[in-house]
Amino acid sequence: MAYSGSIWHGAKAHKGLVLTLVTAVLAGSLALYRTAQQGHSAPVHYKLSSLKPLRGRAIAPLLALNQAREAIVNRIMPSVVNIAVTSKHKPKTGFQQNSPFGQFFQFFPHSNQPQYDQGIGSGFIISPDGYIVTNRHVVADATYVSVTMHNHVNYRGKVLGTDALTDLAVVKINAHHLPSIPWGNSSKLRVGDAVLAFGNPFMLNFTVTHGIISGLHRRSYLDSNRAASDMIQTDTPINPGNSGGPLVDARGDVIGIDAAILTPSGAFAGVGYAIPSDLARPITDQIIRLGHVEHGYLGVGLNALTPTNAHFFNLPPDTHGVLIAQVSPHDPGAKAGMQVGDVIVSYNHHPIHSMGQLQVLVQLTRPGTRVPIGIMRNGKAMTLHATVGQFHQPVRKSSKTGESKTSGVRLGIQFETLTRQIRDQLNIPSSIHGAIIESVVPGSPAYNAELRRGMVIQQVNRQSVTSARQLQSLLAQAPAGKPVLLLVYFDGGSAFIVVHTNQP
Repeated sequence: MAYSGSIWHGAKAHKGLVLTLVTAVLAGSLALYRTAQQGHSAPVHYKLSSLKPLRGRAIAPLLALNQAREAIVNRIMPSVVNIAVTSKHKPKTGFQQNSPFGQFFQFFPHSNQPQYDQGIGSGFIISPDGYIVTNRHVVADATYVSVTMHNHVNYRGKVLGTDALTDLAVVKINAHHLPSIPWGNSSKLRVGDAVLAFGNPFMLNFTVTHGIISGLHRRSYLDSNRAASDMIQTDTPINPGNSGGPLVDARGDVIGIDAAILTPSGAFAGVGYAIPSDLARPITDQIIRLGHVEHGYLGVGLNALTPTNAHFFNLPPDTHGVLIAQVSPHDPGAKAGMQVGDVIVSYNHHPIHSMGQLQVLVQLTRPGTRVPIGIMRNGKAMTLHATVGQFHQPVRKSSKTGESKTSGVRLGIQFETLTRQIRDQLNIPSSIHGAIIESVVPGSPAYNAELRRGMVIQQVNRQSVTSARQLQSLLAQAPAGKPVLLLVYFDGGSAFIVVHTNQP
């Protein structure tokens, strides 16, 4: 009993201790709560807004626009792919971190080991059998290509072929019954049309942005005189990784391939370029059929026909076309009888309105095809027939400059006769004759017309130049205060340039 009584009393004593501790804790908590309440206001009770969502005619256009965009995204996105590439490293690759093509490559050097680049880009499926269109610069020199679908399924890709003049490529994956998207008609585009760009910018997979067509028939971003100058300009954001993705119109058709940006920083700055579908489709068809592309070639240098230079060629009012500024000897254009100063107004019965349009038509003509070409020569209409040749990419050569000997005062230039030694130094073809510019006075008429050192002046107001002395004579004979038309050779081609001379 004593033991049991001792146990009981002990239990009671423990219970009393627990109650005392609980009471102390509660008292302390209450004190802390009251202290906290002195520094903070009581909970605020507020009413939620009673405004209801907007409805009716005022917002109907915006809702309809949302639905339209959603429909396009649902149609296109399953066919957009992510392309990851491993390629052998090239010390002077044209696609560095700040490249306008928007590709970020990571280079990991390792002594005595092969060096490789890794890059990402975009593409889109044009056939349920696994044919994918992308940019050439995305897959150039690839040793491994990985294609990831919108549903995250991954395939090993094979590059079927590429084309340097259009920056296009086709990749094939071994799959069937894939979602694909149709080509649209880029010739129907108008400045201001709404477009959407799809791709994988900054490794943010499967992204869509929207904007408008900002311009058409823009000069190519490629470093080649023969690249088709028929690019689409858009303000739709195109960023690193977007290259090769589709540019889509309001009908949900592909009217361009995202390709490049014009930027001082490497990031999108409001000016993007896309390859038009009317050029991309036949090029990709050739790659799929042949594994390569056969470009048509005339061997003539082109110049825009403008109101400023048109009156030098005795053209009827409202004449549309492009100027021939250079004719390469023994090439198809020369064999057809084309001359410098001719104006091409039609090609194979297609009216010509721009250099880019003509370049595309010629490049897409199968080599060996005989085509009629309408021209204006000294105000007279003529039709020539040319057998289109096949273009072969030339090898670029370095150049050096000569020395100044003779001064010209009317335009603000110094020049000398184009000698054999200078010709060899500058790799100027033997068919080019004239006087070479040695220096240009800043702020002079020549400077304002963008004449630069190393250019060869071949003609003055349609009269040929064979020496520095003759150039000086022709410039002296030019009417004071009147514009002067020069035919100038530079960067492997010739162009007509109008120089507005100072008033006397």
